[in-house]
Amino acid sequence: MMGCLMKQALFLVFWLSAAGLCGATDIYKWKDEAGHTHVADSVPERYRKVATKIDSRQFEVRADDRAAALARSAKELERAAAMAADRARTESDASGLAPSGSGPRAQPKQGESECDRLWRTYLDSQRCFAPYQRRQGGTRVEAYSHCEPVQAPPAECGPAKVIEGN
Repeated sequence: MMGCLMKQALFLVFWLSAAGLCGATDIYKWKDEAGHTHVADSVPERYRKVATKIDSRQFEVRADDRAAALARSAKELERAAAMAADRARTESDASGLAPSGSGPRAQPKQGESECDRLWRTYLDSQRCFAPYQRRQGGTRVEAYSHCEPVQAPPAECGPAKVIEGN
């Protein structure tokens, strides 16, 4: 029952919107023998006596309402652009956490052991991927265009270490 009412309401909105785009037109509403409500700009002959004319002017958008909507739209576009810029800045910062050359083939820094290099590259990779983690689990696809996946160092390297610069 509710679905039928929703369809009728959407149908009415559609016709009223179409009437607004095409200019003023007469809209009529009537029920058939089965109890179904119809809305149209023309009424079949047998329903003309029971059809009621709908005043579509009540649904027209006033100039001041249209101007306010356009202002809200412009404000939302500015806000979306600012959010996109913030996100781009965050993503570039996140990809900057894994400096170029910090991938698995990165050269050890002076005085750094091979295990320290492996831990450094692994932790850099983890920091790069961190902003792309989903709350429900998993990683967003775009992370792989910014970050290089690195496997954890082998057990022989021992537990994770705090490494300078990390």
